[in-house]
Amino acid sequence: MTRYLLDTNIVSFYVKDAFPALTRRMQSVPGRQLFLSSVIEAELRVGLAFLPAHARARVATEELLRSIIVEPWDSRCAHQYAALAVAQKRTGKSLAALDSLIAAHAFALDVILVTNDAAFAHVENLRVEDWTKGPQPA
Repeated sequence: MTRYLLDTNIVSFYVKDAFPALTRRMQSVPGRQLFLSSVIEAELRVGLAFLPAHARARVATEELLRSIIVEPWDSRCAHQYAALAVAQKRTGKSLAALDSLIAAHAFALDVILVTNDAAFAHVENLRVEDWTKGPQPA
């Protein structure tokens, strides 16, 4: 079974219903195949802190957080992070700090990262899909 780690921007686009292709894909994938990283939950909660309690995006995000599996960032992730940091240092291509934690988590879980962030494209062996653009090639 293919599993997917949703990046922060994907969750944000989804709750705003910003991309019809993303909405269709999210609704077509069984919930047990979708995950968030605790790092992504933290990013989302920072964003929520700036929204009024009654904002539609806040309500939709809270609902999604209650319904989706949030995987903890653990020792497996730390090992992957170390390997990723070394590889980034060697290639001179680095990610923002939280993006590095998210990429490491995707490696540790052996999942596909669903993101609209082009920065992840240069991470070697990271499986990435952008559901905002419609169906992905197999």
